[in-house]
Amino acid sequence: MHKYIANEIINLERFIIAKGFNEHSFIYRNTNENINGYLSQLNIKDKNVLTVASSGDHALISLLHKAKTVETFDINHFAKFYQELKISAYQVLSYEDFINFFYTEKGFTYDIFEKITNLPKEIQEFWQYLFDYHDDYEIIDSQLFSNFEYSYDILKNTIPYLNKEYFYQNKTINNLTFYQCNALNLPTTLTKKYDIIMLSSIPNFIKDFYNLKIFKNYLEQLSNYLTSNGIIICNYLYNINETKVVFKNDEVISKTFKNGEVSKLVFNSVNNTCQDAVLVYQKKL
Repeated sequence: MHKYIANEIINLERFIIAKGFNEHSFIYRNTNENINGYLSQLNIKDKNVLTVASSGDHALISLLHKAKTVETFDINHFAKFYQELKISAYQVLSYEDFINFFYTEKGFTYDIFEKITNLPKEIQEFWQYLFDYHDDYEIIDSQLFSNFEYSYDILKNTIPYLNKEYFYQNKTINNLTFYQCNALNLPTTLTKKYDIIMLSSIPNFIKDFYNLKIFKNYLEQLSNYLTSNGIIICNYLYNINETKVVFKNDEVISKTFKNGEVSKLVFNSVNNTCQDAVLVYQKKL
């Protein structure tokens, strides 16, 4: 076994025992954002995208919107392994096997995993080890995965590849570049420019960003890695009618980000019970 994978497995075993939060934290099995809700309002065809890895859905949905390239980052090493697992599975599994494996409570099984034959070697070794030494239910019920997720019946309305006809349309996906990186360190880690950078809901969990001057300064630094007309989808806002969070206060946002640097895209939430939104930053010259 490759030394790197052996070290990752050791980290995983320590994490499961400690049940803590760190750079080897839990994985989201599936998105809790309506990613399609905002990407359908943008033209990302032939664009170069950098996005959080998370459940792998940001990358996969971006590719289905015909992004030219997609690169991902995440503070969590395990997000890389899960993202590669999901995207590889999408390329080779039948629709039924894919849904059973990723979107049913008891579906994360070895008999379906064996059919994912196109995994990069290090990714295959990682998951093979887990299936060799743990029962299927132990993996899916472990601290490796978040215990919150929407059901398939809810997600099928907002994730395009869960439509059976759409599922079989585009299977050509190039290998993804992954940066193991805290979002705060992106301005000092990146070495190239992108048309779109997607931060998901990360800013909601960074206390310093609630000081919008600090948040603005961060976005200005990150914008050095945008192309001339590039944008940063800089925060995902759940239920915009709950306005206690500063990011949802339009008046405060407009005072901090003058000249229309930040706009808002509004759409239905994943479960269609309220409206969510994303803030979109575009540096004004």
